[in-house]
Amino acid sequence: QEGERLLRIAPANDIDQKAQASTSSSVVEDVRSLSMSWWLFCASGFALYASVVPFWFLGKHLLETRGNVSARNASMLMVVPEGAICLVSMPVGLLVDRWRLSFQARMGIFAGACVALSLAFVSFDVAPHAPIPSVLLLGISYATANVLLWASFTE
Repeated sequence: QEGERLLRIAPANDIDQKAQASTSSSVVEDVRSLSMSWWLFCASGFALYASVVPFWFLGKHLLETRGNVSARNASMLMVVPEGAICLVSMPVGLLVDRWRLSFQARMGIFAGACVALSLAFVSFDVAPHAPIPSVLLLGISYATANVLLWASFTE
């Protein structure tokens, strides 16, 4: 009886192994079929979030120590980058839709917003005692880049 049970199980296991092998090879083929543009798009999104997320955790300390901003004011300034998304996303989204911007145009503006984002981070170092313009530039450029990234996701 033990032998019969093993014979009944073996074909099922063989089918499962073949299904897993076919699934994993099709996943690899699917990943390989994605274009270089897709991978650049993904890398851009990763870089955007990787540049801003550390600021969420370290920005308050940076504003307090380098900008001589009180803990209360630093906390309020930390709302600006995320709050800018609420204010900037709708106008930018409406302009993208109204002007029917091509993917290339959106990515060009996205690149410009990323340059502005970089300048915002540099401005924290260049003018640490004037953090408000830096935080505003950071918020507006991050919000613009974020909206353009997600508006281009389906392209």
